[in-house]
Amino acid sequence: TQGGLEYTSGGDETTGEVQAGSLEAAVSSAARVMDSYLLGRLFDHFRFSDHCLALKRYLLLGQGDFIQTLLANVGTDLGERAGLVSGYKLSGALEASIRASNAQYDDPDVLRRLR
Repeated sequence: TQGGLEYTSGGDETTGEVQAGSLEAAVSSAARVMDSYLLGRLFDHFRFSDHCLALKRYLLLGQGDFIQTLLANVGTDLGERAGLVSGYKLSGALEASIRASNAQYDDPDVLRRLR
């Protein structure tokens, strides 16, 4: 058939034609709706932008005053064997670094995940 797809159902002689243009339009419309919904959930509900900014600040060392304070607090411990370093001491150093830097003003959810 011209401009469409032809299909038959099982052994039945019933033949129907699906217009390719209308099928493409329906799929495109559904894709736009789902894209919009998923992006809304990702950016609004799960706050993807905030998480990316936190990654930039803390893992990529963009929050300079926090990193300087943290390294000053744990600098001596970094030379020790991992088994000898106290987790409580590191947690305390992290908390002190947060309070002593601009990191203290970040969103509580971001700080909770940093800890």
